[in-house]
Amino acid sequence: MKTKWMSLMIILMLAAQVDARDSLGVSKLATALRSMGIVNTVALQEQKLYLGCIDEGLQIVDVSNPLVPRLLGAFEVPGEVWIVRAEVMGNYAFVLADSGGLRVVDVSDPMNPVEVARCETGRSACEMDLAGDNIFIANRRDGLLIVDISDPLQPGRVGTLGFEASAATVGVRDDVAYVTGHNFFASVDVSDPARPRLLAQIDAPLIQTSYETAFYDDYVFISAYSAGLLGFDISDPAHPELALRYGGGEDMNLVGVTVAGDRAFLSTATGEIGVFKVLDISDPANLNCIGYYYPPLSAVGCAVDDSLVYIAGYGAGLRIARLEDNRRPVEISFCSREYLVDVAVVNNIVYACLDTLGVASCDIGDPRRPFPLGTLATSYEAEVLAVKENLVCVGGRRRSEHRFGIIFIDALEPDRMFEFGVFDLTRNPVKLIFNNDNLIAATQDQLLILDVFNPAHPVELGRIERLAGCLNMTYADGVAYLAQQGNYLRAYSVADPRNISQIGEMRLGSEIYSMAALGTMIYAACEESPIRIIEAGDPLNMWECGRVAGASAYALTIADGCLYAAMMDSSLRLFSLADPFHPEEIGFYREEGVSYLLCAEGDLLLGLRSNLLTLYDCSEALTASPGVSLLPGLNLLAPCFPNPFNSSTSIWINLNRPTRVEMAVFDPVGRRIADILPGDYLTAGRRKIEWNAGNSPSGVYIIRLQSEDSSAEIPAVLSR
Repeated sequence: MKTKWMSLMIILMLAAQVDARDSLGVSKLATALRSMGIVNTVALQEQKLYLGCIDEGLQIVDVSNPLVPRLLGAFEVPGEVWIVRAEVMGNYAFVLADSGGLRVVDVSDPMNPVEVARCETGRSACEMDLAGDNIFIANRRDGLLIVDISDPLQPGRVGTLGFEASAATVGVRDDVAYVTGHNFFASVDVSDPARPRLLAQIDAPLIQTSYETAFYDDYVFISAYSAGLLGFDISDPAHPELALRYGGGEDMNLVGVTVAGDRAFLSTATGEIGVFKVLDISDPANLNCIGYYYPPLSAVGCAVDDSLVYIAGYGAGLRIARLEDNRRPVEISFCSREYLVDVAVVNNIVYACLDTLGVASCDIGDPRRPFPLGTLATSYEAEVLAVKENLVCVGGRRRSEHRFGIIFIDALEPDRMFEFGVFDLTRNPVKLIFNNDNLIAATQDQLLILDVFNPAHPVELGRIERLAGCLNMTYADGVAYLAQQGNYLRAYSVADPRNISQIGEMRLGSEIYSMAALGTMIYAACEESPIRIIEAGDPLNMWECGRVAGASAYALTIADGCLYAAMMDSSLRLFSLADPFHPEEIGFYREEGVSYLLCAEGDLLLGLRSNLLTLYDCSEALTASPGVSLLPGLNLLAPCFPNPFNSSTSIWINLNRPTRVEMAVFDPVGRRIADILPGDYLTAGRRKIEWNAGNSPSGVYIIRLQSEDSSAEIPAVLSR
């Protein structure tokens, strides 16, 4: 009995290892593009910005050319946490989350930041300051926390000092930490970090809410929200006193303060617009505003480097301004928080629409290290795009106007794109597709064909109007297929661009999310339905000839005879269309979220989600890699998937040579309950073997493979 249970435990462990494999023939390479997060804090080191983003963790931006800031890499903090501060020292960034602890991130390779250590800091951390070998943290519940980072790989808490009221900000100078919180200001001797000692604590009724701390001469400045800027005289740390106040009231809402030289930079939030002010603080008794700037939405903080100011804002992303006459900020560039909404790739260059901002480009010649090239702020909002060689076409609405159009962009140099043509539309475009020198454009109520041989002067060849709510489009062999309201799939002949006509229609039972075409075959991703296979050889009589087994899909694309699908269960799946009526699954990858748009080039698959574009290597699946050898002549391409499973599971095998193979299933007590392969003589090649468990009860089963001279076993867990 003991031996039996030990065997069962080993089988369960093996099953768990099998289940841990969530891919077949597909591997994630890198993130090619990423949208800016909601920036809450900014730090600068060696022409790189380290942004603490509320929703995106740590983002690293190259500002060596401040006119073209480039987002290099990002580290996502797991869980739903709020990033409150990020600091950098050498090759390490220190990221503080309100309830996620202090994370130490190796940023020696800024394109691939990696977490190397972590220290718990309680559930209510709200501010920190880095001084020497220690990080000082203000925690609402626990007061002042001190973390030793002399060895960044082994950070550890060494000291704590509590306060009766909640602590909100901390700043350190000359072995004294200055802590503010609700109604108080305190000075703490931290010369011995293990034994912090309170020097003084004074009442400060003006401090209801505070955010940041900055030093100038014998003063420490506090951003105190509606109380404005408060300055405490700390010439005698044991006897601090409130010495000055600037601003205040509901029109101020000061959240950030940074000091550089004899200037203070104030970040404020006033209603729906931020105000960024520059103060002359050379005479602290007479603070004087010498410049200001109005960023979109709220400004929350900044970093200063000579005449450049890098301003962070919740909805404004990152704004870069140059100080005219060392006082008035003038914006020169920005990285805005925009959603990625469409993508195309040609010649190893990726182009992506950044919603209301414009078009971004990225070099993926080395797909493991994609290199962002730049962003073009377009005159129209970027909602859809199509690319052919060096021509990028972008469709959307003209900013601040109820006008729509397609703009034409010269991308001969992808890092120096520029607009040089436009074609006006009456409604919003939903899809653009190139067909030789013609551009097929579907809007919400029109289908147009444009001759773009001279993109500076596009010529309309033909159109058809009054379409019933076009939602999507695909194209093959002279026919445009449109998904329209009412769950209709309609076919339009565009072989003669000057005589566009509807030639067929078919009503599906659910909304069409995405379509892809190969010859006369249409593959449709529909709401709450497996992928539908539609034969359109006769467009007047289109018919559904099958479905791809599995979950419903949200996005589809076809390249080189392979159907790529982003499934609602968050997996990416690849199907060979060698037999277009019966797609054969050849690869998969389980992701953490659903991609809503796909495109492919060569062995690469690009999956687009709202804030990032990810590259996947599909070479193994596309070249039918031999997999793991189980028996002479027989290789395992993937173990049971899914595993555990509910009713049926699949095994991918590859036969290197013709051989006789028997496959049977045994229950936990060793009884043979099913024959999957009866021992027939099989030819060489790839095979997907399925086992339907029928009415078998939950448990651990063994699938045994037997060839002419050897055998192997695979565990499978049935969970009802």
